[in-house]
Formats: sequence, C-alpha cells, structure tokens
Amino acid sequence: MMFLRALSLAVLCFSGPHVSMADSRGFTGNMILTNCGADQTSFAYGVCSGYILGAMNGITIGAVAVVASLVDEDSNPTVAPDEVAQDSIGICHVNEGVSAQQYVDIVVLFIENNPKLRHHTGEILVLLALKEAFPC
Repeated sequence: MMFLRALSLAVLCFSGPHVSMADSRGFTGNMILTNCGADQTSFAYGVCSGYILGAMNGITIGAVAVVASLVDEDSNPTVAPDEVAQDSIGICHVNEGVSAQQYVDIVVLFIENNPKLRHHTGEILVLLALKEAFPC
C-alpha cells in the first residue's frame, strides 16, 4: 500500500506540464522563451513571469544598495535613492503605470528580437530589455 502511494505521488509530480528549469548557467533566455510561451494559466508561465519580475526587483534593489552605500550618512540627498539607482543603471520611469504583463512582454520581445543573446542568463537579458524599453 505504501509503495502504491509513493508511486502515485511520483507519477503526479512528473506528469504535469513541462517547465524548463535552470541549469548550471542559471535561467537563460531560452528558458524564459520556453516558459513564457506556455499558456498564461500554466505553472510554466508563472515560473517565467515570476522570474522576470523577481529579476527586475533584484536589479533595482542591488542598484539602490550600491547607491545607498555611496551616500554619506550626514548628507541630506535631495533625490530618492531609487531614482538615483535607476539613473545609474540606465533605466528610468520603469514603474509609471506599467503592468506586470507588459514587463513580461517587453522581456520576451527583446529576447525574440535578439536571438544571438538567448544563451545568456536571464537577469542580464531582463536588464538589457529594460534599458532598451525605459532609457534615461
């Protein structure tokens, strides 16, 4: 009986929709295209959109952290650190009324239009797509 339960669980785990997962190089542009090409209600699409939005947040948080580390604690900056960070990485006005779906579309279109870059890691491709879509 225990064997049948374990077998049933294994079948359920491995019979679902195919999701392209990261390898030793990380989550690449090819994997983004594979997962984002799935039905928008699928798990694979959720992996793709979650990865893109997470990479965007990571890029912004990283830039803010670098800028904040360069600001003297005694100074009183007149510009918010996130604005300085966006300007320092060449991405501006990225959060002004743009939906999550638009971000996914922007990244997917950038990767489709640049097939020579598809093997690069996803976070680099997200950064390049955002720089092209929202230049300063």
